[in-house]
Amino acid sequence: MAFDPSDVREPFFSVLCGYVSNVPLRLIPDLASISFEEAHNFFLNRLLLNPHVQAYPPAERYQILFWKWAIETLESLLDEQDAEIDDRLYNHLVNLIRCSSSSGTNPPSASYVTYLWKSSETQRQRASICAGVANATLLESRTLVERGTTGLTTWTASISLAEFLFKHSELVQGKRVLELGCGAGFLGIVVATLQQRCGIARAKEHGRPSLWLTDVDSNVLSRCQDNIQLPCNASSCHPDVHCAKLNWMDANNPAARPSLESTICTVNADVIIGADIVFDPAIIPALVDTMSLIMHSGQSKSGKHIIAYIALTVRNEETLSRFVHTSEHSLELLDISTELVGQGILAVPRSEDQEIRLYRIQRRR
Repeated sequence: MAFDPSDVREPFFSVLCGYVSNVPLRLIPDLASISFEEAHNFFLNRLLLNPHVQAYPPAERYQILFWKWAIETLESLLDEQDAEIDDRLYNHLVNLIRCSSSSGTNPPSASYVTYLWKSSETQRQRASICAGVANATLLESRTLVERGTTGLTTWTASISLAEFLFKHSELVQGKRVLELGCGAGFLGIVVATLQQRCGIARAKEHGRPSLWLTDVDSNVLSRCQDNIQLPCNASSCHPDVHCAKLNWMDANNPAARPSLESTICTVNADVIIGADIVFDPAIIPALVDTMSLIMHSGQSKSGKHIIAYIALTVRNEETLSRFVHTSEHSLELLDISTELVGQGILAVPRSEDQEIRLYRIQRRR
């Protein structure tokens, strides 16, 4: 059963967010000043018995670490009180350890990650992990590379771009949105949720929203499709979401370019989004040519100006500089990274040594 977030005061709400998103324990708030009764009720009823958490549990190995910490925390809070820790908490930990032992040294399997943000417009007809809180739940890889791709996990720039869109939802509401490099589907779920909030009246005013999630890897697209359709996500109710293969290299391939142009025409995008898609210098020319082709096609067709919002993690300054330099031949880039300062809408850890850049891009006039 969903519960009002007022019942989950801090630091419990931060613990909830941390647990379902597999946040490292060192970043979980300390509960030393909380009463045993409050902490016990939270761990048992708000976490262990939460229907959403039971249906979409965090990684098994993470759960072992978390529940060891939770039980140790409860034991430290007992302090000779006439109370006991519910056996279900102990049994859950024991079962996790038993299952983990039987799996041996196998690589960690994909597991669910749930990202939470407070929203007064959460759809009531859909069960939520918490009333007044929206979620994006994904089955994600627990390794950086799986099946030869890095696209099966959510990266930091996606979190930053999502928070930017929360603050500026008008950029995607009532719009035809195209994502380049959709990965496991996190941004797709966020945009679909924001578009669902648009309502019938605004849809009539601004046009029916659509969402096209594209990638070149078939495994990534399959995972994205599955995550988008999870019944706990608002994206599962969106009437116009598509997952499609899009190869940027086709922009410079005379034989494949007509097919790419046909896809671009079908999508008819108003807005392009992308996160952490500039990581290999070799693909930069193809990416830039693809964005230029989309923007040129859209402007020629209807006179509209297509805008792209691209968030990038600065891992290599030379690679970033090459992207900016290559883009400036046909596109106008505006660095709006200051928009990312002080967001913190999603309760997920950020690496202080990872710089995120956000660019607003349009066709050069």
